[in-house]
Amino acid sequence: MERSPLRNAVGPLVALLAAAGASVLALRTADLVWKLAVPVACAAALMAHRPDDRRRWGKIAPVLLAFAFAALGDALLSRRAGRVSWFIGGIAAYLASHLGYLTYALRHGRLHRPTLILALAAFLGYALWQLGRHVPDPALRVAVITYGVVSCVSLAAAAGLRQGPLSKWLLVGGIGLLVFSDTLISFNEFLRYRAWNAWILPTYYLALIAIAGAVLTRGPTPDGAATAGPEVARSPRAC
Repeated sequence: MERSPLRNAVGPLVALLAAAGASVLALRTADLVWKLAVPVACAAALMAHRPDDRRRWGKIAPVLLAFAFAALGDALLSRRAGRVSWFIGGIAAYLASHLGYLTYALRHGRLHRPTLILALAAFLGYALWQLGRHVPDPALRVAVITYGVVSCVSLAAAAGLRQGPLSKWLLVGGIGLLVFSDTLISFNEFLRYRAWNAWILPTYYLALIAIAGAVLTRGPTPDGAATAGPEVARSPRAC
């Protein structure tokens, strides 16, 4: 028997509220348990929506894996205690998380070329101008630059999502907030600029909740969207 729309909405809503509550507790206590609870609750929100639809599980699997890797990255960075290897491991986990978001977006859209060009130009300029001089460890430098490039591609894929305006802009906002949060982390870790540190975690947690919301509000994908090549924006409605 098919569940009612109201019943389908209750579980995800409760899970997203739990994610928001865990975010507040994580910010207040800095406890790893609450930090990990945020991506776990976001994953639970996706799993609670229409759980009897077996076809849907394959569609949301990349995002579920992305949330799992986000939790792993949180654990590694929270316990790294100055160890470069753990820092690189955390970056690798977050990179895998971005690959999950990227896979989901490309299955339901295509790369938005103008966004990709602008994002890569901005990041590579920043990497050449600042990161190359301030990241002393070669392995860490490679990890940071690789992660940045993948983040740019992930943002471009989100901008090319073709599942309705609400879903699209929630995903763009979520990935954009991840990029913003990561940029602030780079300011703190490598440039020793800490004026905006207070925004790192709030924007990160909001990003995860926005991404979960994007998947929950997704509409039908136009035929051929997942197989088409990179698009050049023709109008705001076509992007």
